[in-house]
Amino acid sequence: MKPAHSRDIKSDFRIIIFFSVNFIITSILTLLMADLFWRIGYNIFYILILILFAILSWQISLGITHAFFGFFSFPRPAKFDHITETIKHLDPNGPMANTAILIPMYNEETQRVLEGIRTIYLSLKKYGTISYFDFFILSDSTNPNRGIMEESMWVQLCQQLNAFGKIYYRRRENNFHKKAGNVADFCTSWGSRYKYMVCMDADSIMSGASLTSLVKIMEKNPNVGICQTAPKIVNGCTLFSRMIQFCTHFYGPLFQSGLNFWQQGRGNYWGHNAIIRIAPFMEYCSLPRLPGKEPFGGKILSHDFVEAALMQKYGWAVWMAHDINGSYEETPHNLIDFAIRDRRWCQGNLQHTWLILSKNWPGSSRIHMLNGIMSYLGSFLWFLFLILSTIAIYQTHQEDLSLIVVSSFAGFIDMSIHHEFLLIFVITMTILFLPKILSVLRMLVFNKADFAKFGGFWKTCNSVFLEMLLSAMIAPIQMMFHSKFIIYTLLGKGVSWSTQNRDAEDGIKVSSAVSAHGVQTIVALVWAIAAYFYSRDFFWWLCPITISLFLSIPLSILLSKTSIGTSLKKKKIFLTPPESIGDTEVDALNYAIDKNLLKIKFNLTNSPYFGILYSIVDPYINAVHALLIYEREKGNPDEIPQAPELGEKLLLEGPSSMKPLEIKAILANPSGMRWLHQQVWLRPSSKIHPVWQTAIASIQ
Repeated sequence: MKPAHSRDIKSDFRIIIFFSVNFIITSILTLLMADLFWRIGYNIFYILILILFAILSWQISLGITHAFFGFFSFPRPAKFDHITETIKHLDPNGPMANTAILIPMYNEETQRVLEGIRTIYLSLKKYGTISYFDFFILSDSTNPNRGIMEESMWVQLCQQLNAFGKIYYRRRENNFHKKAGNVADFCTSWGSRYKYMVCMDADSIMSGASLTSLVKIMEKNPNVGICQTAPKIVNGCTLFSRMIQFCTHFYGPLFQSGLNFWQQGRGNYWGHNAIIRIAPFMEYCSLPRLPGKEPFGGKILSHDFVEAALMQKYGWAVWMAHDINGSYEETPHNLIDFAIRDRRWCQGNLQHTWLILSKNWPGSSRIHMLNGIMSYLGSFLWFLFLILSTIAIYQTHQEDLSLIVVSSFAGFIDMSIHHEFLLIFVITMTILFLPKILSVLRMLVFNKADFAKFGGFWKTCNSVFLEMLLSAMIAPIQMMFHSKFIIYTLLGKGVSWSTQNRDAEDGIKVSSAVSAHGVQTIVALVWAIAAYFYSRDFFWWLCPITISLFLSIPLSILLSKTSIGTSLKKKKIFLTPPESIGDTEVDALNYAIDKNLLKIKFNLTNSPYFGILYSIVDPYINAVHALLIYEREKGNPDEIPQAPELGEKLLLEGPSSMKPLEIKAILANPSGMRWLHQQVWLRPSSKIHPVWQTAIASIQ
């Protein structure tokens, strides 16, 4: 199937205007730096530095260009073609369509994920559109304890909501192609029953109103293949996560409005909190295998960018509904966990180099992929820029020649080289920080009342100032992390699929901070000493970098403190609207978690053998687990492992005597699980291992 499609001349014009402004800003900075080197005399290092400076100038000027166009387009959504304007005057009872909400899981914190589903379900029910939505928990969990917990809490949730037949659970035995394969497996098995699917992350929640709006957008715009929302961060509790949370709420709308200005229906897909038209997705979005071996080749890790590109390649529009409220996610709570997540994303984005260089991709998709690559490669280029600058200073010191300054090649630049260097520095800092000032001006000019949602005008200004200070200190640390990731990837060291740590404690351990930042601290110390010895001016210029790196260990610990985050929240610093005025869905989620509405009725939840014990002794969980295995393996009875001797060993010697693969084999055998349940309850206690009596007594 193909949509009715025509060339969007207006969108082409906007792209030209946007990137022309971006080019002008980049050119001004680059020409000033080129003139500076002209005056002091070029050499190979200065040429390389200038090339890197031009690339980095282009990257940082993208931020101010997005902010500039966002500032002027933000208050006029109709004039600047927001996709949400197409449903503004629709009948609230207008057309809807069957939609599947997908929640992929991989060894996640089960209670949090399922309480998120409860929140979305009740919000849709309250909004009156629950009949159009079904939920699919798509588990790829490999930990048997997690798997059994998922099954147990899924049953509880369905019982509490009376939602059997609305909330489905499926766990794959083989998590082939990871998340992308998980979604593809759903499409193959269930996709033909639904017109749309909304993909979520394990920590995503969306309101009933936002989900209903997405379906209406797709119904009103039959040429749209994907519509992406702009999720905001919630439930940040550490200093670090609260800072990121504030950024998404306060700065996010301005940048997203600027992004929407130029991309229009040539947008991107971020992998979650988005609605997808299933039929073209199934037809066109099968992921290619990249040439070569991992980490650059093989299966595609960052599948979302590629799926959006494939949609556009075959004529389907990809929009961002950035002004839909009620779309949320969570973020890692400390700098180290944030870097761990970045490690995976870095490799995935670098793989896109193959696609940028290949034929027949839409130009806008190449831009999105290039921006994704530069979000990590830019840090490495910045690091190289600093290294080359250090070498150039060292070479100048070694030659011990007087600096002969010539006139500028531009006659209108009549200033000393020190003043010209200062001008470059001031312009660069303006480019970096002006977008954040524009966010304050946006609210001041267009909606002063919104300051109250962020704690008031002065509290908002304090939050912006503190965020700018912390971001400046964090940037060199992230530069070192990203440079390390780039080098590891170039050396062929891939990344494994791991569960994201979503828990927050009051500060990471000192040992963890030293392990993560120890090398950065040593590098900063050596670098600063060398700079001080060869050039005092360069030493002071380098201080913002070296000081941040030298303080990376205590700074990382400080940022991970929930006590500091809570204290600032009480003082209305980094306050966000869901906290100040409340949000129905966020409040409902946190209430359900606090009240522990989903609980395991088994006292051995902390046992390393919780899964096998609980699924055998509890009659209800045993029946559910056996039925789920039977449904999964239906039609392939020969593939069900048969292991009666393992069952006897488990009964007589207990789970501690079993290897992980043996436990997995037992859990995968429905008839064997039923037999084990019967034997545990029927055999005399003297005929089974004592752990089974303990397990029976632990059932609540």
